Amino acid sequence: MGIRNMATESSRGEWRDASQWQRFLGRLYPGVSIATDPAAGPFRARYRNWSLDHIEFAEIRAISAQRLAVTQPSPQAPESWYLPLQLRGDFRVGQCDQELRAPAGQLVILDSEMPHWRSLEPGSWLLNVRIPKALLGRRHAVLRSRLASPLCADDGQARIVRDFVLSVWRQRHAITDGQRAALVDALLSLTGGLVFGVAEGVGTTPRRSELRRLRLLDCIESHLADPLLDVAFAAAACGMSTRYVHRLMSASGSSFSRHVRDARLQRACRALESDPDAHRTITRIALDCGFTDPAHFSSAFRRRYGQTPSAWRRRHSP
Repeated sequence: MGIRNMATESSRGEWRDASQWQRFLGRLYPGVSIATDPAAGPFRARYRNWSLDHIEFAEIRAISAQRLAVTQPSPQAPESWYLPLQLRGDFRVGQCDQELRAPAGQLVILDSEMPHWRSLEPGSWLLNVRIPKALLGRRHAVLRSRLASPLCADDGQARIVRDFVLSVWRQRHAITDGQRAALVDALLSLTGGLVFGVAEGVGTTPRRSELRRLRLLDCIESHLADPLLDVAFAAAACGMSTRYVHRLMSASGSSFSRHVRDARLQRACRALESDPDAHRTITRIALDCGFTDPAHFSSAFRRRYGQTPSAWRRRHSP
């Protein structure tokens, strides 16, 4: 079999308008805002990304200085760990009241579900790796003290991860179908050991069926806001048959439709708790979570949590 790109670069280009750059990144990463200094001269930024299954690599060349911030994580954003690798220029990053000024070659870790920010200097070159939490297993938890703290580039394991990530990015167009799964396994094992302090050797590497199940769950999580999400779409997005999707879900102790409903209710629950001042109406939250009928959402929420959505919001008000 010849070389075939299973995941090609989905977005790339150069931006010379800061507002267009903001809209572009806002579509890719819901909740992000961009701040630039108009007095610094004409704006320029370059971007391209590529995915290895559901692990995303995104390259940003910040020709102009800018600050990327997520002050209120969007419920539409997938639950992920970010592993920014600064390849050129200093950058500042912060999360959980911790702030770090990192030199080139330094790795840090950020949690997409918590507010965070990054400040890029002119001429910065950043490669960001987004790893869905489901792929590393939700049993892993990162201590808050690890967030926005350096994963020392001089440490042997950190250097291996850095070099491996950079090598995968540079050789992305030469990766074949048969190499893809092994590279995903290796990347998850390396980053799991570095970020969480878990040594995952060959004996603890998840089976291929488990990786496929996690890939399926991440796909569902990433498309919960889409009311048309169904088995056929998820199967096509993950390169599986609909029969195999049903088998994976059955092995998880649930059905596809039940899992989607429960995941949407959980997302709505988090949205109600994080918005006690009602900046968004309950109907808006229901629609953002993929429900098309607000009445059906309210009844499903009450069956699941024993309270109406409005009562749940009042319960979590300051």
